[in-house]
Amino acid sequence: MSSFGDDLLEIVDDGRAILGPDDLDLRPTRVAIITRTWSGGVRGDGYSTDTSLLLPDYTKVRNITSSRSFREMAGTGGLFELSDLVVGPVTPQFVDSDGVTRGFTEAELAPPVSNPGVEIIYRMTGQSAAAGINGDYYRIHIQRDRRLRFLLVVGRERTTPGPV
Repeated sequence: MSSFGDDLLEIVDDGRAILGPDDLDLRPTRVAIITRTWSGGVRGDGYSTDTSLLLPDYTKVRNITSSRSFREMAGTGGLFELSDLVVGPVTPQFVDSDGVTRGFTEAELAPPVSNPGVEIIYRMTGQSAAAGINGDYYRIHIQRDRRLRFLLVVGRERTTPGPV
């Protein structure tokens, strides 16, 4: 039996899905959270094995340079840069009216890492190449201050070329 909060999450998640490729096709960026494990026990040593978690294809990705994002992030004391991305809203995990578990946990979106041989990569791909968003990113922050959403802030990896 689902709670009122789960019912709201189901409605919100269904609403977000309308913006994806099956309906309005307004969100062309794919987000994969990759857990890379290195055989040598430290980053870059040995061979790597990747495990991926794909976020729904309707997940919003925007530059932090938009005026709304800039106002949201202005009070961070320099934690964020104008080239960073905001990923989300991402729906927290819930059980829908059919008994199916949907959404994501905080641990799935921001996997805890205690081993120096494991790294987390946030990979952006899709039609956003013209906007210079495609590439690999690292997590700067996860915002979890609201019941109906998570927001991730990610920064571009030094190994990924920036926008042209």
